[in-house]
Amino acid sequence: MILYNIHGFRSTENSAKAVQLKTYYGEKIHIAKFSYVPVQAIRTLEQIIEEYEIHALMASSLGGFYATYLSENMLSSVH
Repeated sequence: MILYNIHGFRSTENSAKAVQLKTYYGEKIHIAKFSYVPVQAIRTLEQIIEEYEIHALMASSLGGFYATYLSENMLSSVH
């Protein structure tokens, strides 16, 4: 897994955008459900990044905020 899409607030892993991304990227992208509670969302996203060995993030809306936080705190050490 190389790419993870973090959806925006009140969106889902099954939104029209997510479906289009899955169609385009296939097995190279992971899109998952996570909590609307920020602390829980960050914990879940950190686990997903580690479990699936994510090397790049794609995000929108609130997901962009999470992606910025995660890339500064986790992905900077990923090679």
